[in-house]
Amino acid sequence: MYALRRSSWLLSLVLVLAIGLGLGLRVTNLSQKFHWIDEIHSAMRVAGVGKETAVAWATRAASDRQPVTMADLMQFQTLPANQNLLEGLRATTVALATDNPQHPPLFYGFARVLAGFGGRAINQIRLTAALISWLTFPAMVWLAWELFRSWAVALLAVLLLSLSPLHLVYAQEAREYSLVVLLVLVSGALLVRVQRAWHESRAFDPAGRLRRVQRGWLAYGGAIALGLYAHPTFALTIFGHGLWMTWLERFRWNRQMRAWAIAAALGSAAFLPWLVVYLIHFDGMAWVGRDVGWLTIGRRWLIGLVGLFADVQGLTSDRLVNVETGQDEAQLASWVWWGVLLPVGGVVVWSFRILCQFANEAAKCLVLCGLAVPFLALAIPDLIDGGQRSTVPRFLLGPSIGVILAVAYSLAEFWVTPRASRSLAGQYGRRVGQVVTVLLVSVSLASSIAMVRADTWWNKYSSFYDGQVAAALANRPNQWVLTGPEKVGRAIGLGYRTNPAVQFLFVRSPADLAGQPLGNRVWLYRPSREILESLQGRGWQIAPTVERGQLLEATKDS
Repeated sequence: MYALRRSSWLLSLVLVLAIGLGLGLRVTNLSQKFHWIDEIHSAMRVAGVGKETAVAWATRAASDRQPVTMADLMQFQTLPANQNLLEGLRATTVALATDNPQHPPLFYGFARVLAGFGGRAINQIRLTAALISWLTFPAMVWLAWELFRSWAVALLAVLLLSLSPLHLVYAQEAREYSLVVLLVLVSGALLVRVQRAWHESRAFDPAGRLRRVQRGWLAYGGAIALGLYAHPTFALTIFGHGLWMTWLERFRWNRQMRAWAIAAALGSAAFLPWLVVYLIHFDGMAWVGRDVGWLTIGRRWLIGLVGLFADVQGLTSDRLVNVETGQDEAQLASWVWWGVLLPVGGVVVWSFRILCQFANEAAKCLVLCGLAVPFLALAIPDLIDGGQRSTVPRFLLGPSIGVILAVAYSLAEFWVTPRASRSLAGQYGRRVGQVVTVLLVSVSLASSIAMVRADTWWNKYSSFYDGQVAAALANRPNQWVLTGPEKVGRAIGLGYRTNPAVQFLFVRSPADLAGQPLGNRVWLYRPSREILESLQGRGWQIAPTVERGQLLEATKDS
């Protein structure tokens, strides 16, 4: 067991201040960041409106050949007047079930409650995610303590989590992923705790400890149910837990394995009603199966792994990840690879070596199983059949906890025990560990501050350049913006940022343009090829304004 030195009060103070900074960063500039398409859809569902409802409304507007204002669009982001909480929760659940069943209702129910207190619904959803992410701090301390029985590891783990730019990105997004992280931490801590209580009960006070074990399994089953209602990818965490239990029990089907299986089965059974809804209404996610090539996959894996501690998006103005085409635009300088990505990646690899060499069996097995099972479940299909599932960081936020724990453990080894220090650099090993810790925390803090201050980040994906689009529209608000009805969600996102006087004209085909008073200048936002060819055939000159944002301007001589 580790023991901090008496002089470590200064270190403890620095840790507390850094963790407090992590708490503050999560609620900084929440309303100023650009609202991307997935967040727009989140606000729709909290308001009780499905995406298809909004598209149908935009299609009718196209049939009527009337432009719509930003005020018209914002009806899909506003809670209905005089709707009580129960009615609102029901409307939100129905919207999720029929429109996007891969997003279960647990997080959105919390967001609907908070949105009822007033303010823009989308900002209240972001606040919900941020507040839930605060709870991950004590949950990380709990899990680290249960695994390693070390306050040094626990404090370093929560420090790395609090300043992790990847976790900060999703703590500020109007989505459910901070809740997923919380439940991964809680379920893991409960599992380790009940497993330890079981082994202790066999030697000390069996009757009293057994009741504690039973309560622990009930709590674990409840965490499993909540995790699945947070996001279906939580199922991969359950499989990781199962592999861990199987290994610890040496592949024996004993009483403890049966207890875990029953708890996991009961928790999963609670998800069956939503699973039925999912199977009926889910219409696929074609973009995750888009083949991007092994080189791109490997590049994204490294950037995503390092992104836990050092986010390189702040070092380029181009979009770091393009899930639409699979052709990532950002060309990182060689110094970024040699000065950031490879060194930080090396620290992570070295940390797992230290973990496997010195950590207790239960701790290192849970870290490895919790990381390997979800990652391989997504990576193997990508490598065999093509796809980009394993390159989407939000699907791997739960497994990323294992990386943070491994790094925290290895750093704690260098700070407070000579074992790892001697294995690396003799008497200077502890100093090396201290330098690595300071550098890693400094890079994480710099990345997090850059992310909080930025208007857009890589996690906006297809909406990365929409802030530039909104600024261009605001410069000439009297021009109509032509786009398809299916782009109504993106139009709403622009509406949060651009001039309120901007009007959109939804068009389905060239026939919708007949007789329209377009003047001699119009904007084209993500237009179809059919619309482009029709306008060009009528003598319009088309030029890109924000090319990567797919905003073009069409002009015609008077």
